[in-house]
Parts: sequence; structure tokens; C-alpha cells
Amino acid sequence: MKALKLAMFALLIATLSACGPQQYSPEDCNELVQKIEKKQTLTEDDFEDMIDQMLAAVKYVKHQTDATKGNREKEEKLRHDPEFTQAVGFVIMFDFYLEKHRLSLSDANRTKLEQTREQLDELQL
Repeated sequence: MKALKLAMFALLIATLSACGPQQYSPEDCNELVQKIEKKQTLTEDDFEDMIDQMLAAVKYVKHQTDATKGNREKEEKLRHDPEFTQAVGFVIMFDFYLEKHRLSLSDANRTKLEQTREQLDELQL
């Protein structure tokens, strides 16, 4: 059982590494939000970027949360940090938007979204 968990963890790491680590970019997220708010048609590349940014933002949020865990003063400060709350907002908005448009995504992006959601489950926020 332990070996299976290690193998699955190694596979997850390999999968993330193979794609190259996507860094959380508030600028990229804001560009996507602007397109959504202006009701512009998003391309498959836009959807792919949205999926990548959603995962990167969750990793950023998890990292920030883990760094403050157990320190009430730091946790409270983090809750009021504009960059942190903005990242949480992007995750929520992108997740809802992607779900709403899931059936119109290409097969590749639909598969990527499913894989990303599995990775998010693994992060155990």
C-alpha cells in the first residue's frame, strides 16, 4: 500500500514536471477576467491558460496557508492580504466558468480540466 502511494505521488510529480511548472500570474488571470467580463469569445488557448492558472493559484494559496498554519496572527493577516484574496477569487471564478463551459471545451482541455481537478483533490486544502 505504501509503495502504491509512493508510485502515485511520483506519477503526479512527473506529470506536473513534464508540463513545466506554471507560475501563478495575477496579470495573466486579470487578462482572462477582462475577456470574461467583456464577454469576449475565449480561445482554446485561453481555456488552457485558465486551467493552468487555476491550478497555479491554488498552489499559491496552499503555500501561503501552510506557511501561516498554527500562527493565528499570521493567519488573520493572510485573510486580509489583497493578493491572497485575489488568488482565491480567481480560483473560484475560473472553476465556475470552466464548469459552465465544460461541454464546449476541446477534448484536450476537458481532459486537462479533469486531471487538474484530480490534482486539486490531492492537494487537500
